[in-house]
Amino acid sequence: MKQNFDKLMLNELEGAQGKRLLLHSCCAPCSSHCLSELAGKIQTTVFYYNPNLDCREEYEKRKSEQQRFLRETGLAGFLDVDYCAEEYAAAVIGLENEREGGARCAVCFRLRLERTAREAKAGGYDYFATTLTVSPLKNAQLINEIGFAVAEKVGVKYLPSDFKKRGGYLHSVRLSEEYGLYRQDYCGCAFSKLAREGQKLSAFWEKLGLLPSVKTRAEEVWKGCGAELSALPLEAWRNLPYEEGAAALKGALGQDEDGMKLFAAQSLQALEAKREYAARGIPEDVFFATMAFLSRFANEAFERSGRPAWTWGWWFPRQLALREFRLGALEFELLEGENGEKGRISVHIPAGADLTEGAVDSSFAAARAFLQAHFPAYEGTPFVCSSWMLSPALQEILPETSHVRRFGARFEVVKWEEDSPAFRDWIFPEAKDASQEDLPETTSLQRAVKRYLLAGGKLGWAEGILK
Repeated sequence: MKQNFDKLMLNELEGAQGKRLLLHSCCAPCSSHCLSELAGKIQTTVFYYNPNLDCREEYEKRKSEQQRFLRETGLAGFLDVDYCAEEYAAAVIGLENEREGGARCAVCFRLRLERTAREAKAGGYDYFATTLTVSPLKNAQLINEIGFAVAEKVGVKYLPSDFKKRGGYLHSVRLSEEYGLYRQDYCGCAFSKLAREGQKLSAFWEKLGLLPSVKTRAEEVWKGCGAELSALPLEAWRNLPYEEGAAALKGALGQDEDGMKLFAAQSLQALEAKREYAARGIPEDVFFATMAFLSRFANEAFERSGRPAWTWGWWFPRQLALREFRLGALEFELLEGENGEKGRISVHIPAGADLTEGAVDSSFAAARAFLQAHFPAYEGTPFVCSSWMLSPALQEILPETSHVRRFGARFEVVKWEEDSPAFRDWIFPEAKDASQEDLPETTSLQRAVKRYLLAGGKLGWAEGILK
């Protein structure tokens, strides 16, 4: 039968002044409201015991925040034990595939509450309790049932609670903001972290507009090897030189025929990059516009072949390392100078980009403002472009009203590789290896270029500097 554990706690606390409570805490944010609620009613010591945390780094980070909060508020004393992940690992053997909130979580609650009760008894405390009930995601009924059972087993009194009641959870959020507490978005164990990452990836792919079939395949891949991907040093590899980081990642992934393991791993790296965007104050809309590189090429591959595939993992490290950004119609890559030379901004033209005069002007204006605000070392740096669109031949082939011709005319050509066939990948993507006679004539651009080639002209590839 369900009980009002909040009322039971308040009744118990009415005569508890002068008595001692050992309060198990999972983290500083959850403890914040609980301790403020208990202040003046009972003498409290926080017991930090969380062997479920997925790594020592997370354990120490939460512990440090807990200690800082207690120093700044003086609301309780502090007691802890060393990180002992093996205790949790042994307790949940056979429960690895349980859902969040299921049997594995019940075992975790019992493990932590029983250790807290034993410490309370050994230390002469009158009660033991836990902050876990402040979370709206935790089953307070189950936690309290376990608490009472443990109390009977160990022989020390349990203080029931439902700390989220009476606005407790929202109060913990406000206190976390007030004290600047590190507030994690998963309970702490590797299983919850994996589930949370899967949810964030699905929402990310949805936001990017990934086609349903491609998204389903990506989710299947994550379900099959998410634990493996999550354990990789993805953040360290994200910050390596492009080729080195991509090679390390691909080498760790092993067999990946359709490239979708790489797609999932790089999507996870993109979410890490999102934190750096926020730290630099870069707007979220720039992040999503830039990372849409993922969906653009993954969707295009599916539309061409009817199968999900990711073949652009070699280029994507630029976006992941915060070196390339989509700002309006165009993409801008920050290039470092060589041999003491000043850096440059390489302009890339996404397929289907709006090349009308107003859209291009707006994109360059956005880039200049962006650099000034976030990468001032690149302010005033020349814009360069390497593309078939800069081929001088297009100034002859296309009419003056052509957006492609007008875009090319913005640049002073400094290099023209007349014999390069690279233009075929972009103008004739589905027939790039065809003979000139067999090239398609679907678009006006294709027809104009084909006529020019058949007449003996050369298009090639060119590089230029913005005038």
